[in-house]
Amino acid sequence: MRCKTYQQWCIDTLVRILGERENYRITHGDQGYKYVLKAIISHYASMYYVGKDGASKRRNGLCRNHLNLWWDHLNKKNAHYFFTSLIMSKEAHKTYNKFLRPAEKSFSERKCELKCKLHIEHITPTEYIYDKLGNLEKISEPAVKSALEQNRIILIKKDEAAYLDGKGCVFDDADLQFLQAHFPKLWPQYQQEANQVIGKSPKSIGFGLLRMARLYNSGVHFVYGRKGADVDMSEWMNYLTDHDNVIKET
Repeated sequence: MRCKTYQQWCIDTLVRILGERENYRITHGDQGYKYVLKAIISHYASMYYVGKDGASKRRNGLCRNHLNLWWDHLNKKNAHYFFTSLIMSKEAHKTYNKFLRPAEKSFSERKCELKCKLHIEHITPTEYIYDKLGNLEKISEPAVKSALEQNRIILIKKDEAAYLDGKGCVFDDADLQFLQAHFPKLWPQYQQEANQVIGKSPKSIGFGLLRMARLYNSGVHFVYGRKGADVDMSEWMNYLTDHDNVIKET
């Protein structure tokens, strides 16, 4: 029997906290409340399972062979598969592959260089999801899960991240037209939300699909982390909404 995923634990915890938000704020303060919720949102996207089924071992009901995809957890043992389950930019993939090749420099030196070049991006900002959770009229598992729908991470170069948080960078008509043209069936669902962020900086707002469109319109080409194969646009939403978060060792 498959044990409860880390993502499901996050959903259950958010439902409990949001259901008692006023009491939680009184006990822990507004900053404590916000810090905890944003930490859960962040970990929801970054926690992955290692193995063929990702859930072969359990402890206290939680799969224990999990890996947090933050820099501190990258080591010699897991380097060859650490980022392989992510969608990443073509340039990030080149940089990651170069890092994996044998070199005279020590692993820690090469890791430091890699960290200076690459950026782990929450493609839907945690602040944006936090606001969506705060605006829920009714707290329920489906409602919370819906707010977390596009909560995934991708890997890009540091200079590519400037297309999202650089000075003067804003969502424009081209981004909306891109969604209309390439995701016509989804456009009615996201049209109102997309129109609300037009002309605003993508730094801490916007859903994942729209921010991927912003990157693509800025010249960022997406590939799969495992072999560097091109990611067809039809697969974007599959990636954004697939929260199994399993890494298969290579």
